[in-house]
Amino acid sequence: MENWSDCTHYEDSEVGGPELEKMTSAAGDRARQADFNLHKNRCLIENSDASNTVLTNLIPRLDKDFEDIMNRLEWAWGMTRGSLNLDTRRNLVVVSPIMQHLLLMGQWSLLPEERVLRQYFTDSTMTRPYSRCSFPKLEDETYQYTFIPLFDMEDIYIPRQEEDGSVIVHHYPYPNFPVLTSHVHPTFAIIQLAVALTTMEDEVKLAQLLEQNISLRYVMKLYEKWTSPTISEKVGVPRSMCKFWRSGKHVTLRRDNGPDTPPRRILFQQPKIERQAPHSAVGLQTRLRRKQIPNPITFDALDRHDEEVSDEELEEWLGIRLSSWVNDSFAYPALPTSALLQE
Repeated sequence: MENWSDCTHYEDSEVGGPELEKMTSAAGDRARQADFNLHKNRCLIENSDASNTVLTNLIPRLDKDFEDIMNRLEWAWGMTRGSLNLDTRRNLVVVSPIMQHLLLMGQWSLLPEERVLRQYFTDSTMTRPYSRCSFPKLEDETYQYTFIPLFDMEDIYIPRQEEDGSVIVHHYPYPNFPVLTSHVHPTFAIIQLAVALTTMEDEVKLAQLLEQNISLRYVMKLYEKWTSPTISEKVGVPRSMCKFWRSGKHVTLRRDNGPDTPPRRILFQQPKIERQAPHSAVGLQTRLRRKQIPNPITFDALDRHDEEVSDEELEEWLGIRLSSWVNDSFAYPALPTSALLQE
Protein backbone atom coordinates (compact mmCIF):
# COMPACT_ATOMS: atom_id res chain seq x y z
CA MET A 1 0.00 0.00 0.00
CA GLU A 2 1.37 3.43 -0.91
CA ASN A 3 1.92 6.04 1.76
CA TRP A 4 -1.10 8.23 2.21
CA SER A 5 0.86 11.33 1.27
CA ASP A 6 1.82 9.71 -2.04
CA CYS A 7 -1.81 9.55 -3.16
CA THR A 8 -3.39 12.38 -1.26
CA HIS A 9 -6.80 13.92 -1.62
CA TYR A 10 -5.25 17.16 -2.86
CA GLU A 11 -4.56 15.55 -6.23
CA ASP A 12 -7.23 15.28 -8.88
CA SER A 13 -8.99 11.94 -8.87
CA GLU A 14 -9.40 9.84 -11.97
CA VAL A 15 -12.36 10.70 -14.12
CA GLY A 16 -14.96 8.06 -14.79
CA GLY A 17 -14.39 5.94 -11.71
CA PRO A 18 -17.14 4.90 -9.33
CA GLU A 19 -18.36 7.62 -7.00
CA LEU A 20 -18.65 7.31 -3.25
CA GLU A 21 -22.03 7.42 -1.63
CA LYS A 22 -23.15 10.94 -0.87
CA MET A 23 -23.08 12.09 2.70
CA THR A 24 -26.40 11.42 4.36
CA SER A 25 -28.55 14.36 5.42
CA ALA A 26 -28.50 12.97 8.97
CA ALA A 27 -24.69 13.22 9.06
CA GLY A 28 -24.86 16.83 7.89
CA ASP A 29 -27.54 17.67 10.45
CA ARG A 30 -25.44 16.19 13.26
CA ALA A 31 -22.45 18.29 12.26
CA ARG A 32 -24.43 21.52 12.01
CA GLN A 33 -26.15 20.90 15.33
CA ALA A 34 -22.78 20.29 16.97
CA ASP A 35 -21.40 23.60 15.67
CA PHE A 36 -20.14 25.63 18.63
CA ASN A 37 -20.69 28.96 16.89
CA LEU A 38 -23.20 31.11 18.78
CA HIS A 39 -25.28 31.71 15.64
CA LYS A 40 -24.76 28.17 14.29
CA ASN A 41 -23.51 27.15 10.86
CA ARG A 42 -21.43 30.25 10.24
CA CYS A 43 -17.99 29.83 8.68
CA LEU A 44 -15.50 28.72 11.33
CA ILE A 45 -12.77 30.92 9.83
CA GLU A 46 -14.58 34.00 8.49
CA ASN A 47 -17.64 33.83 10.76
CA SER A 48 -19.60 34.72 7.63
CA ASP A 49 -23.32 34.18 7.17
CA ALA A 50 -24.63 30.62 7.32
CA SER A 51 -26.27 31.00 3.90
CA ASN A 52 -22.81 30.94 2.34
CA THR A 53 -21.28 27.93 4.08
CA VAL A 54 -20.63 24.29 3.24
CA LEU A 55 -19.76 21.16 5.21
CA THR A 56 -16.26 19.84 4.57
CA ASN A 57 -14.48 16.68 5.71
CA LEU A 58 -11.14 17.38 7.36
CA ILE A 59 -9.93 13.89 6.46
CA PRO A 60 -11.36 13.36 2.98
CA ARG A 61 -13.91 10.67 2.27
CA LEU A 62 -11.79 7.68 1.25
CA ASP A 63 -12.62 4.73 -0.97
CA LYS A 64 -11.60 1.09 -0.76
CA ASP A 65 -8.12 1.87 -2.15
CA PHE A 66 -7.34 3.41 1.25
CA GLU A 67 -8.51 0.40 3.27
CA ASP A 68 -5.01 -0.11 4.68
CA ILE A 69 -4.90 3.48 5.93
CA MET A 70 -8.32 3.13 7.55
CA ASN A 71 -7.24 -0.10 9.26
CA ARG A 72 -4.05 1.53 10.53
CA LEU A 73 -5.91 4.47 12.04
CA GLU A 74 -8.47 2.17 13.67
CA TRP A 75 -5.68 0.04 15.10
CA ALA A 76 -3.67 3.01 16.36
CA TRP A 77 -6.71 4.73 17.87
CA GLY A 78 -7.87 1.62 19.73
CA MET A 79 -11.02 1.28 17.66
CA THR A 80 -12.95 -1.70 16.39
CA ARG A 81 -12.03 -2.64 12.85
CA GLY A 82 -14.49 -1.17 10.35
CA SER A 83 -15.86 1.42 12.77
CA LEU A 84 -14.05 4.57 11.64
CA ASN A 85 -16.62 6.93 10.14
CA LEU A 86 -15.28 9.84 8.10
CA ASP A 87 -18.75 11.37 7.92
CA THR A 88 -18.92 11.72 11.68
CA ARG A 89 -19.68 15.23 12.92
CA ARG A 90 -16.21 15.14 14.52
CA ASN A 91 -14.63 15.21 11.04
CA LEU A 92 -16.94 17.83 9.53
CA VAL A 93 -16.28 21.55 9.65
CA VAL A 94 -18.51 24.43 8.47
CA VAL A 95 -16.63 26.89 6.24
CA SER A 96 -17.23 29.23 3.33
CA PRO A 97 -16.69 27.90 -0.22
CA ILE A 98 -13.46 29.91 -0.51
CA MET A 99 -12.02 28.52 2.71
CA GLN A 100 -13.18 25.05 1.67
CA HIS A 101 -11.17 25.29 -1.54
CA LEU A 102 -8.06 26.44 0.32
CA LEU A 103 -8.50 23.65 2.87
CA LEU A 104 -8.82 20.97 0.20
CA MET A 105 -5.66 22.33 -1.44
CA GLY A 106 -3.84 21.96 1.89
CA GLN A 107 -3.11 25.68 2.20
CA TRP A 108 -4.31 26.00 5.78
CA SER A 109 -5.07 23.72 8.72
CA LEU A 110 -6.23 23.64 12.31
CA LEU A 111 -3.57 23.03 14.97
CA PRO A 112 -4.78 21.60 18.31
CA GLU A 113 -3.48 23.05 21.56
CA GLU A 114 -0.18 21.69 22.82
CA ARG A 115 -1.88 20.43 26.00
CA VAL A 116 -4.12 18.28 23.79
CA LEU A 117 -1.21 16.99 21.72
CA ARG A 118 0.64 16.16 24.93
CA GLN A 119 -2.12 13.75 25.97
CA TYR A 120 -1.22 11.47 23.05
CA PHE A 121 2.35 10.94 24.30
CA THR A 122 3.52 8.70 27.12
CA ASP A 123 6.43 10.91 28.18
CA SER A 124 6.92 14.56 29.08
CA THR A 125 9.38 15.03 26.23
CA MET A 126 6.67 14.02 23.74
CA THR A 127 8.78 11.50 21.86
CA ARG A 128 6.78 8.26 22.37
CA PRO A 129 3.11 8.22 21.28
CA TYR A 130 0.72 5.92 23.09
CA SER A 131 0.10 2.48 21.62
CA ARG A 132 -3.28 0.96 20.84
CA CYS A 133 -3.84 -0.60 24.26
CA SER A 134 -3.43 2.68 26.14
CA PHE A 135 -4.61 5.15 23.49
CA PRO A 136 -6.33 8.11 25.23
CA LYS A 137 -10.04 8.59 24.60
CA LEU A 138 -10.64 12.34 24.42
CA GLU A 139 -14.35 13.10 24.45
CA ASP A 140 -14.66 16.81 25.18
CA GLU A 141 -17.52 18.57 23.44
CA THR A 142 -15.23 21.24 21.96
CA TYR A 143 -11.54 21.91 21.45
CA GLN A 144 -9.53 25.02 20.69
CA TYR A 145 -7.46 25.38 17.53
CA THR A 146 -4.96 27.76 16.00
CA PHE A 147 -5.40 28.75 12.37
CA ILE A 148 -2.19 27.72 10.57
CA PRO A 149 -1.37 29.05 7.06
CA LEU A 150 0.85 26.56 5.24
CA PHE A 151 1.64 27.75 1.72
CA ASP A 152 0.48 30.19 -0.98
CA MET A 153 -1.40 32.29 1.57
CA GLU A 154 0.79 35.39 1.34
CA ASP A 155 -1.60 37.23 -0.98
CA ILE A 156 -4.80 36.09 0.72
CA TYR A 157 -6.56 38.25 3.27
CA ILE A 158 -9.30 36.89 5.48
CA PRO A 159 -12.24 39.10 6.46
CA ARG A 160 -13.69 37.92 9.77
CA GLN A 161 -16.95 39.25 11.13
CA GLU A 162 -17.03 40.07 14.83
CA GLU A 163 -19.97 39.52 17.15
CA ASP A 164 -20.89 43.22 17.00
CA GLY A 165 -21.19 43.05 13.20
CA SER A 166 -17.88 44.75 12.43
CA VAL A 167 -15.39 43.11 10.08
CA ILE A 168 -11.67 42.78 10.73
CA VAL A 169 -9.43 41.96 7.78
CA HIS A 170 -6.54 39.67 8.69
CA HIS A 171 -3.39 39.70 6.58
CA TYR A 172 -0.68 37.05 6.27
CA PRO A 173 0.73 35.60 8.50
CA TYR A 174 -2.44 36.42 10.50
CA PRO A 175 -0.72 37.17 13.84
CA ASN A 176 -3.89 38.48 15.50
CA PHE A 177 -6.24 35.79 14.27
CA PRO A 178 -8.42 34.61 17.17
CA VAL A 179 -8.26 31.16 18.70
CA LEU A 180 -11.00 28.99 17.18
CA THR A 181 -13.36 26.76 19.15
CA SER A 182 -14.79 23.78 17.29
CA HIS A 183 -16.47 20.40 17.85
CA VAL A 184 -13.91 18.82 15.46
CA HIS A 185 -11.97 15.99 17.10
CA PRO A 186 -8.18 16.48 17.43
CA THR A 187 -7.36 13.13 15.80
CA PHE A 188 -8.93 14.25 12.52
CA ALA A 189 -7.31 17.69 12.69
CA ILE A 190 -3.90 16.12 13.33
CA ILE A 191 -4.17 13.79 10.34
CA GLN A 192 -5.37 16.56 8.00
CA LEU A 193 -2.58 18.88 9.10
CA ALA A 194 0.10 16.19 8.80
CA VAL A 195 -1.03 15.17 5.31
CA ALA A 196 -0.94 18.82 4.24
CA LEU A 197 2.60 19.14 5.59
CA THR A 198 3.87 15.96 3.94
CA THR A 199 2.53 17.04 0.56
CA MET A 200 4.18 20.47 0.55
CA GLU A 201 6.45 20.79 -2.46
CA ASP A 202 8.48 23.67 -1.01
CA GLU A 203 10.90 21.84 1.28
CA VAL A 204 12.46 25.09 2.47
CA LYS A 205 9.07 26.40 3.52
CA LEU A 206 8.28 23.12 5.28
CA ALA A 207 11.56 23.21 7.18
CA GLN A 208 10.83 26.77 8.29
CA LEU A 209 7.37 25.82 9.57
CA LEU A 210 8.72 22.87 11.55
CA GLU A 211 11.52 25.00 12.98
CA GLN A 212 9.25 27.86 14.01
CA ASN A 213 6.48 25.77 15.57
CA ILE A 214 7.45 22.79 17.70
CA SER A 215 3.82 21.64 17.85
CA LEU A 216 4.00 20.81 14.15
CA ARG A 217 6.83 18.40 14.91
CA TYR A 218 4.65 16.69 17.50
CA VAL A 219 1.92 16.41 14.87
CA MET A 220 4.32 14.71 12.47
CA LYS A 221 5.40 12.21 15.15
CA LEU A 222 1.80 11.26 15.79
CA TYR A 223 1.09 10.95 12.08
CA GLU A 224 4.06 8.63 11.55
CA LYS A 225 2.96 6.47 14.48
CA TRP A 226 -0.71 6.32 13.52
CA THR A 227 -0.20 5.57 9.82
CA SER A 228 2.73 3.17 10.09
CA PRO A 229 2.04 -0.36 8.75
CA THR A 230 0.67 -2.73 11.33
CA ILE A 231 2.54 -5.91 12.18
CA SER A 232 -0.07 -7.88 10.23
CA GLU A 233 1.01 -6.10 7.04
CA LYS A 234 4.60 -7.18 7.65
CA VAL A 235 4.46 -10.74 8.99
CA GLY A 236 0.79 -11.72 8.87
CA VAL A 237 -1.86 -11.60 11.55
CA PRO A 238 -0.47 -12.53 14.98
CA ARG A 239 -2.66 -13.91 17.74
CA SER A 240 -2.80 -10.53 19.46
CA MET A 241 -4.53 -9.02 16.40
CA CYS A 242 -6.90 -11.85 15.53
CA LYS A 243 -9.84 -10.32 17.37
CA PHE A 244 -9.28 -6.99 15.61
CA TRP A 245 -9.22 -8.52 12.13
CA ARG A 246 -12.24 -10.73 12.78
CA SER A 247 -14.27 -7.87 14.19
CA GLY A 248 -16.59 -5.80 12.09
CA LYS A 249 -18.77 -2.82 12.79
CA HIS A 250 -20.32 -2.20 16.17
CA VAL A 251 -23.63 -3.97 16.63
CA THR A 252 -25.23 -0.91 18.22
CA LEU A 253 -24.71 2.74 17.32
CA ARG A 254 -23.35 4.89 20.11
CA ARG A 255 -23.88 8.62 20.25
CA ASP A 256 -20.61 9.61 21.90
CA ASN A 257 -17.85 12.10 21.22
CA GLY A 258 -15.38 9.73 19.60
CA PRO A 259 -14.49 9.43 15.91
CA ASP A 260 -17.03 6.70 15.16
CA THR A 261 -20.47 8.35 15.40
CA PRO A 262 -22.16 6.34 13.99
CA PRO A 263 -19.59 3.78 12.71
CA ARG A 264 -19.65 2.92 9.02
CA ARG A 265 -17.43 2.57 5.98
CA ILE A 266 -18.31 4.89 3.12
CA LEU A 267 -19.39 2.72 0.20
CA PHE A 268 -19.46 3.24 -3.53
CA GLN A 269 -22.77 4.27 -5.01
CA GLN A 270 -24.75 1.31 -6.27
CA PRO A 271 -25.69 1.43 -9.97
CA LYS A 272 -29.27 2.37 -10.59
CA ILE A 273 -31.53 -0.59 -11.35
CA GLU A 274 -33.69 0.19 -14.34
CA ARG A 275 -37.16 -1.27 -14.49
CA GLN A 276 -37.32 -4.23 -16.82
CA ALA A 277 -39.78 -4.33 -19.66
CA PRO A 278 -42.75 -6.61 -18.98
CA HIS A 279 -42.56 -10.08 -20.43
CA SER A 280 -44.68 -10.70 -23.49
CA ALA A 281 -47.80 -12.71 -22.83
CA VAL A 282 -47.21 -16.41 -23.35
CA GLY A 283 -50.27 -18.53 -23.89
CA LEU A 284 -50.79 -21.97 -22.47
CA GLN A 285 -50.68 -23.53 -25.91
CA THR A 286 -47.35 -21.83 -26.62
CA ARG A 287 -45.81 -23.14 -23.40
CA LEU A 288 -47.05 -26.67 -23.98
CA ARG A 289 -46.15 -26.86 -27.64
CA ARG A 290 -43.78 -29.75 -28.19
CA LYS A 291 -40.77 -29.56 -30.42
CA GLN A 292 -41.58 -30.92 -33.86
CA ILE A 293 -39.45 -33.89 -34.93
CA PRO A 294 -38.15 -33.50 -38.53
CA ASN A 295 -38.56 -36.30 -41.05
CA PRO A 296 -35.48 -38.54 -41.28
CA ILE A 297 -33.24 -38.21 -44.36
CA THR A 298 -33.12 -41.43 -46.40
CA PHE A 299 -30.10 -42.84 -48.20
CA ASP A 300 -31.91 -42.35 -51.53
CA ALA A 301 -32.29 -38.65 -50.83
CA LEU A 302 -28.59 -38.36 -50.00
CA ASP A 303 -27.63 -40.15 -53.21
CA ARG A 304 -29.80 -37.80 -55.31
CA HIS A 305 -28.23 -34.85 -53.54
CA ASP A 306 -24.69 -36.07 -54.26
CA GLU A 307 -25.50 -36.54 -57.94
CA GLU A 308 -26.75 -32.96 -58.30
CA VAL A 309 -23.83 -31.32 -56.43
CA SER A 310 -20.39 -31.37 -58.07
CA ASP A 311 -17.33 -32.53 -56.20
CA GLU A 312 -15.83 -29.02 -56.44
CA GLU A 313 -18.91 -27.38 -54.89
CA LEU A 314 -19.11 -29.97 -52.13
CA GLU A 315 -15.41 -29.64 -51.30
CA GLU A 316 -15.66 -25.85 -51.18
CA TRP A 317 -18.77 -25.96 -48.98
CA LEU A 318 -17.28 -28.47 -46.55
CA GLY A 319 -14.08 -26.41 -46.24
CA ILE A 320 -15.99 -23.26 -45.36
CA ARG A 321 -18.30 -25.08 -42.96
CA LEU A 322 -15.38 -26.65 -41.09
CA SER A 323 -13.68 -23.26 -40.84
CA SER A 324 -16.79 -21.74 -39.35
CA TRP A 325 -16.99 -24.57 -36.82
CA VAL A 326 -13.46 -23.77 -35.66
CA ASN A 327 -14.02 -20.01 -35.71
CA ASP A 328 -17.47 -18.76 -34.76
CA SER A 329 -16.81 -15.26 -36.07
CA PHE A 330 -19.13 -15.82 -39.06
CA ALA A 331 -22.22 -17.86 -39.80
CA TYR A 332 -22.46 -21.06 -41.77
CA PRO A 333 -22.93 -20.48 -45.52
CA ALA A 334 -26.08 -21.66 -47.16
CA LEU A 335 -26.18 -25.12 -48.73
CA PRO A 336 -26.09 -25.29 -52.54
CA THR A 337 -29.52 -25.47 -54.07
CA SER A 338 -30.56 -29.03 -54.88
CA ALA A 339 -33.64 -31.17 -55.22
CA LEU A 340 -33.08 -32.37 -51.64
CA LEU A 341 -33.80 -28.92 -50.25
CA GLN A 342 -36.91 -28.62 -52.35
CA GLU A 343 -38.54 -31.83 -51.06
